[in-house]
Amino acid sequence: GDEGKDYFWITDMHPFMIMHPYRKDLNNTDLTGFTDPHGKKLFVEFVNTVRKSRAGYVEYMWQWKDDSARIVPKLSYVEEFAPWKWIIGTGIYIEDVRAEINRLTTWLIRISGVITLLMAILLLIIMRQGLSSEQRRRQAEERLRESKERYLALVEANTDGLILAIDGVCAYANRRVLAMTGYGPDEIVSQNLDALLFAKENDTPFPINAPSPAEARLKKKKEGFVDIVCTATDISFSGKKGRALLIRDISVEQHAVQRRMIEEREQFIAELQAAQLFLSQPVKDIAAPVRHCPMATPVREAAELMSQDRSGAVLVTSTSNDFIGIVTDADLRARCVARKKEATIPVFEIMSSPLVTISDNALVYEAMLLMQHHGINHLAVKDARGKIVQTVSHREVLQVHRYSSTFLVREISAAETVQEMAGNRDRLPMLIKALLDSGANARTLTRIVSQVSDTVVHKVLDLAIEELGVPPCAFAFVVLGSEGREEQTLATDQDNAIIYEENATETARSYFLKLGETVCTSLNRVGFNTCPGEIMASNLKWCQPLSQWKSYFSQWINTANPQDLIDVNVFFDFRFVYGDIRLPAGLHEHIDSECGNKAAFFMHLAKNALAIKPPLGIFGALRLDLKGEHPETFDIKKAMMPLVDFARIQSLRKKISQTNTPNRLEEFTRAGGIDDSRLKEVLQAYDFLMHVRFKHQIALIEAHEAPDNNISPAALTAIELALLKKIFSQFEDLQTKLSFEFTGTAG
Repeated sequence: GDEGKDYFWITDMHPFMIMHPYRKDLNNTDLTGFTDPHGKKLFVEFVNTVRKSRAGYVEYMWQWKDDSARIVPKLSYVEEFAPWKWIIGTGIYIEDVRAEINRLTTWLIRISGVITLLMAILLLIIMRQGLSSEQRRRQAEERLRESKERYLALVEANTDGLILAIDGVCAYANRRVLAMTGYGPDEIVSQNLDALLFAKENDTPFPINAPSPAEARLKKKKEGFVDIVCTATDISFSGKKGRALLIRDISVEQHAVQRRMIEEREQFIAELQAAQLFLSQPVKDIAAPVRHCPMATPVREAAELMSQDRSGAVLVTSTSNDFIGIVTDADLRARCVARKKEATIPVFEIMSSPLVTISDNALVYEAMLLMQHHGINHLAVKDARGKIVQTVSHREVLQVHRYSSTFLVREISAAETVQEMAGNRDRLPMLIKALLDSGANARTLTRIVSQVSDTVVHKVLDLAIEELGVPPCAFAFVVLGSEGREEQTLATDQDNAIIYEENATETARSYFLKLGETVCTSLNRVGFNTCPGEIMASNLKWCQPLSQWKSYFSQWINTANPQDLIDVNVFFDFRFVYGDIRLPAGLHEHIDSECGNKAAFFMHLAKNALAIKPPLGIFGALRLDLKGEHPETFDIKKAMMPLVDFARIQSLRKKISQTNTPNRLEEFTRAGGIDDSRLKEVLQAYDFLMHVRFKHQIALIEAHEAPDNNISPAALTAIELALLKKIFSQFEDLQTKLSFEFTGTAG
């Protein structure tokens, strides 16, 4: 509150008030029967919440600050402090929250009003200038016609939509509005605005006299709406008063925000599932071998044994070799060092006994609860015959946080050497396996792999720049291929490049080439193999200024033949990772400009894509490689290329900025390329293939073999084989669509 009375109160699990700084009358009292004015036993509710969830929120009625006569709603958060079996709680008055929300709302309304007023003034100035110019040009009919043509050309060139309305009826709409709605030029004229524009929240007509700008929905000719921001301005049109509506499509932005929220939620859920999987595995999977010494062993030797094994405890055996106790780090400190005993005394004098044991088939969370119950940090683990075969400590039990990509990324970011990064990245397969076993979808898995890769690239670049000095000019490090599409798996190599500013000096050119060499070498040491085709920033050809990169793409788009484009597909998937984002953004704009009306280029891309057929034989059987290094297998990465190529070609044609294949397909669907049902099928196919791919690679890694993409049908179930055949048949349908669209034949 305003008085700054931020405090905590403490009860035990009875509940019994241990400490309340402002209700001292409750201190040292039994709160079992304590109720609020509505009869709610709030302190009992606190205990129940903690017992059920270890922490949570409870709402109840409480006096308003120091005014005992005023009772208001209050929300408290309580959490268990397990070592002392305390409940620690704090709370907030709901009225305080509402007051703060009201204050912020009022401030936002005022700011919005000022912004709206400024925009309205700006639009009014623009419109008045336009009207004044129009009146001056009316002196001659020829000048009026020329003015009209120029005005229409300007409106049509505008990237935003424009509707001119007279008396609530559409008198004109530019091409952008026609593209958004699906109406023809003659169809939209005379349409009532109440049938075109609707409020954002419901199906009521959008009030065109509402303050501008405002969010609304524009109805399509067929089913559906387009989310827009509408800015309305009063105008005089042919002597009549009307409204000019400037319309900006924000559906893509909203979809991007929504997609990002969904992806973050799915990743969070996947990490929680992985943590749950860890807690539900048998103790024997994480326990360590038994370390023991005879009961007469001097304390010094026991400590040396613990130090050698990097263990926090050692079991003690009797003269008959039975385990009779345990000596831990805590025992050494409390019973030997603190009491100033000699290090030569036998360990049985300071050991803890009897041993607390647990079955090797017990689950990790059961071990955690048993440790908490006894207030200890180590357990002896028994096998089915009752023999002690392992030990487990709280350190192993509390490794659940290591099943988090967030933790892994943080450790990589904090690494000070390439060796540290390599060690951290080596845990990635274990994390992916846990997520795979917990049911995470493929997009979550590839996003986590790419997130880890991007973090490694960031850190490697930071270390390289620290070694080489500050870059002489702006640059951008981009990744290509599967990494650019954020579709990396556990079997991947490097594909990257450097873009730097125009007019760089020879010194700058040498610097960036050295930077590329340093980064690629470090990435190889971390675990990212070098590219066999040398498509890396360490290659002078792919470490160039922006002008040269524009020249590369212009050549590929305008003059290349199909064979030339086979080796450069990966460059059309480039994604910014580090540096100045304006450089790759400028390159994206150049590519969009160059791709316009380039039928030959798209035909070449399509022919190359059609040359890679799904591994499906004439009679529906899988087509396998019969020779080579991996006979009787098929390359699942190559099998997915028809889908990847389809998404790339359509995104280039539609000027879709996404690089990720599922994201490209979603944007292509919103642009009317395929229907929602086909999209759902294709995304399910993508998810299944990536799951098979990750599952295969994890199996190889667990067998201490290098991960690859060569799948043996013998390793798949009958259901998986049937799904693969169905999916590859779908890919053939996509290729047929691609062939008809770009080559005019069935493929």
